[in-house]
Amino acid sequence: MKIFPIITILLFTNLFSQKISYEISLCGRNQKIILTSKNNKNYKGLVINEFFKRNSDKKIIKKVKIKKSVAKSLFNELTEQGINEHKKIIDSTRCGEFYLDGDYLSFKTLKNNKIFFEKAFAEVYPESEAKTEKNSCRREAQKLITIADKELNLKALYSKIFKSLPKNYCYWSGIYMVCKINK
Repeated sequence: MKIFPIITILLFTNLFSQKISYEISLCGRNQKIILTSKNNKNYKGLVINEFFKRNSDKKIIKKVKIKKSVAKSLFNELTEQGINEHKKIIDSTRCGEFYLDGDYLSFKTLKNNKIFFEKAFAEVYPESEAKTEKNSCRREAQKLITIADKELNLKALYSKIFKSLPKNYCYWSGIYMVCKINK
């Protein structure tokens, strides 16, 4: 009988708790940002950097934790700037233009581990890595990734990790494979 109150409390907590996660995958490298908020109180973040060994199935995944204060600030700023509002424009033909490179910036929002929103933008890069987008829909996506890039310096982080890897590890940058050939 003592277990019933414990189960009730756990069930009640899970029913009314809300976990929201933002997943952002970048163009030009296999790098993903994951920001999570639980009940707008607990925040955490992670940058996942993935590499593979040439001519092998072996992978190296380097995870870098984002400080809680930075994760909270970044999560809230992305929310304020409308990371979930792209849902309104997913049918826009001008936003999903075709590009030859085939690399995408993607945004995914999960609520309690269920996909709430998902959208990809062909070849949209942070302002520090590319020209400013002219198309308003693509520009909004660029603003969002630029917010994260300014806070986390994503390209420098990826480059630092890549330089520390043993030789013959690679990553895809669009249609090009970039490999480390010496240590």
